[in-house]
Amino acid sequence: MGLLIVIMIIPILITIVILDKCTKNNTSWQIMLIGVEITILGVAVIAMGGGGFDATSDVFYFNLTGFVIMLIGFTASIYGFKK
Repeated sequence: MGLLIVIMIIPILITIVILDKCTKNNTSWQIMLIGVEITILGVAVIAMGGGGFDATSDVFYFNLTGFVIMLIGFTASIYGFKK
């Protein structure tokens, strides 16, 4: 359970730091659209893995990667909404 929390916290913090440094001149709409695109990319990666959780094959890694990408997209969307 602790590993899952670490897997969730690290990408969120990295995303906030990168967005804070690189999006000074972008509007909130632009940042939210980037977040939506990244979220769709995460869903596509999960779909390539088949969507099921099977820890013995590459499906698990596709789902984990897609989940992290979706977290980054959600974080970018929330950051754009707050800006």
